[in-house]
Order: sequence, then C-alpha cells, then structure tokens
Amino acid sequence: LSPEQISLAGQILTRHEQALPIRIAWLAWVAIAELSHGDTLALARARDRLLERLFQQGLTAEHDLPGFLRAGSGADADRQRVLGERLRSLRDEVVEWIHEPPSPLAQTRRYAELVFAYGLARLGESAEAERIVAWVRQQMNQRDNVHAWALRAFEQRIAEAAAGTRGAQLSPDLLSIMEWMDRNERYKADRLREQSRIIEPFERIKPYRNFHRRYADEFERELAQLLDVADSAQLAARLEQLWTSPPPAAQKPGGRTRLLTAALELAPRLGADYAGRAIDRVLPVWDATDDVIDRACLLEKALQAAAHFDHREAVQTFVERFETSLPSIIDSYLNLQVQYSADKHERLVAIELLFQQSLRGLRKLGLRDEIGRIFGQIVELVRGEGSATPKSRKAGRPTHADPTIALPLVRELFARDSQTGKPLLHGVADAFATSTHYSLGQYRIVEATVLTLISDEHVLSAETRRWLEEDEFLVRRRIHRDVRGATEE
Repeated sequence: LSPEQISLAGQILTRHEQALPIRIAWLAWVAIAELSHGDTLALARARDRLLERLFQQGLTAEHDLPGFLRAGSGADADRQRVLGERLRSLRDEVVEWIHEPPSPLAQTRRYAELVFAYGLARLGESAEAERIVAWVRQQMNQRDNVHAWALRAFEQRIAEAAAGTRGAQLSPDLLSIMEWMDRNERYKADRLREQSRIIEPFERIKPYRNFHRRYADEFERELAQLLDVADSAQLAARLEQLWTSPPPAAQKPGGRTRLLTAALELAPRLGADYAGRAIDRVLPVWDATDDVIDRACLLEKALQAAAHFDHREAVQTFVERFETSLPSIIDSYLNLQVQYSADKHERLVAIELLFQQSLRGLRKLGLRDEIGRIFGQIVELVRGEGSATPKSRKAGRPTHADPTIALPLVRELFARDSQTGKPLLHGVADAFATSTHYSLGQYRIVEATVLTLISDEHVLSAETRRWLEEDEFLVRRRIHRDVRGATEE
C-alpha cells in the first residue's frame, strides 16, 4: 500500500473507531502501524483513546461479546426480554407512585420516564425508549432552562445506551449551556449531575462550588475548575503548572495530596505518559502526609490508575501500603459512621470508594489472590476474628441474580396496599432547593431501582459476565504489550 492509502485507512479507522469492538479496533491500529513501518506515535494515541474507552465503559456485551456466546444458549436474550417486559409494566406503577413537590415547575414524573427510557435502551428496547423520549418532549416544560438541559442530557445518555456504549463526559454543548445559566439554575442542574449515575457515571460533581462561587483560596478554585476543562492537552498543562509552580496552599502536604489525587482521577483522560508521571509521585506524597482520609483518597486513585495502565510493580506496592493501612482506615471509617455529620460525609464516601475501586482495580489485573487476602482482612477487622471468611461467604453466593425473583419484590415497594391504599414507600419527600423542579429523594429511588434491575448481575449470565471481566484484562494487557514491543524495536 502507498503512504497515501495507509494514511486514508488511518483516517477512516479514527472516524469509525467507536463503532468497532475494542479488540478489533486495536488489532486494526497494530496493522496500520506495521504497514507504516512502525508509526509508534499513532499507535500510542490509539492506545490512549482505547484505554480511556475501556476505563469509561469496559467491554460491553453489545460490542465485545463473541457471537458464539451472544447466541449460545439464548439465556442472556431471554433475561433481557423478561426484564424489558417487567420494566415496561413497572414504569406505570412508579410514575403513579411519584408525588410531585408543591411547585408548578416540578416534573419529577418526566424525569422518571426518562430513567425508564434509559433502562429500556440498555436492554435493547430502542424503539420503546425513543417513544417514551418523544412523549416526554411533548410534556416537558422546555422553556425552563433546567428542564430543557436535563432533557438533552438524558437524550445523550439514552442514545449512547441504545448504541451499546456508556458515555464519558457530557457533550461540550451541554457543558457550555450550563455556563449561561444563572446561579440557582446551575445549582439544580449540577445537583442532578451529582446524584444521577445515568447523567454522570464517572465524574464527581460538587454542585455547591458554582452556587457559592467562593473558595478558601486560589488553589481550591483551580482544583474545582479542572473538571470543566474538556481539552486534554490544556488539562495536562494546567495540572503540570500547578505541580511545578504550586500556589502557597498546594505546597503544604495536604495540598500536594489533594492535587495528586485530582491528577490521578483525571489520568485516564490524559494518557499513559501523564499517568506514569503521576503514579511515580504517589509514594513521596504519601510519605509526606499522615492524614488517614487523605491517604485513602490518594490510594484509591493511585490503585485505579496503576491497574488501568498496567503498572504492575506500582500496584503491588500500593497493595502493600493498603494492607498495612487497613486497621487505621477501618477505624476511621467506623468512627465516622458513629459520629456522622454532614461535614464528614465526603470523608466517609472517600473510604467506601477506596474499598470499591481498589478491589475493582485488582480484579482487572487478574490479582484474585490479593482480593481474597484484603477482603479477609476487612472482614476480620470489622467483624472480629473467627467471623465469616471470604471462602465461606463466596460459597453461599448465587452465581447470578434471578430477575423473576427481584422484580416482584421491587414491585411491592410501589404497589398500593389493599387496606391502606398506600404503597410501602409512601411519604418520600424533601425540601431541597431542587424541589422547585424535581423531588431529589424520589428521583434517587427511581434511578436506583432501574439501574439495579438492568445491572449486569440481572441482565447477563454468570458465564457472560465472567468472560467479559477476564477478557477486559487480556485486552488491556495486549494493548500495553504491543505498545511496549513497538517502542523497543
């Protein structure tokens, strides 16, 4: 092939990369790199894009599952069909259950409809999902900025679900619209982003930062605004500037820890080279601070980044730090639960995320022995010596969740009692500032219900879940191995 033909093939592949399974897309880039006699720069860029996609959505049954597994016994298709039927019937009961706040602008029912549309799209019921969205467009008060923005955000996520992808950032148009909202409107949209795992599956939004527009110092303001930077090169430059020329608040041990934690959280967007530099900075920063929660936050992000970018030695080191720190982390967690207050909520969540993400990262690297060992230590620390061991807990766990059992139990929560006329979940209300547009408490219940029912535990068989989990590790390892091989030639 001529250089012009190879260049054209690369352009076409870049344009349609998202439509391809991750493994196929990577093999295509390896072939193009070989045809171009070792274009390692193009290969490294493809690596960063595909690793970011893996981080954001993992392998999906729609895109990445082989045909023989997808068609195999038909078990997954049957499960999806059952869930789709039950979800459609549950939708009417949930919408009827919702009690709107006393505001003429409140449209919690429309938000609930969009949540069900997302769930149906994830189950392959695209036509029904689009029908619901079209109906909501007619009913939603789109002259209101908050409702109009929420509708567009849901439409983006529903379209992604119908296409079999799980999106990352909201579109630049949606983010730019928020910049033109007044302070109260922006807070209500950000509050929805904070609470909704559909609209923001990955980013952690702090709605009060744009509402108060007050920061303790310039450093806090810089950290708060990093999430709004869409351009990767600009984001990396700002992070490096903060690291090399830190403001006074960032020069303290706690400030360096917060900065590096933010950098590690953003690393999947910035590529392997930046992630490697950030990972190398973890241990010196860890040693410079003695705050248990700051260390927990840093460790969570460090383990996640190291696992994602295949830094095996760093993962082993971080696991060792994790194990030696477990007693103090567990002690802090239990104390925070006993002495809970609103101002301690973020610290409590940080420890919970540490447990979730560290074990997830180890699983992605195939380090199952480490998972069992850490889990055993957690059980002993929380419940005492001689309690349930990881092995005994695993033995009693079902291989998969049965939707025919779960759905009737969920329905009981919203169905009306024949004697009282009230559902089991009655009286759910809140007086938050967002209640002018939607009931946050009721919305959270609806979204949690739908996301639970359409989770992989219910939709996919145990065999399919196991294959996707193990193959994600193999695909990630193949990508790193190929890039290392190309750069060493």
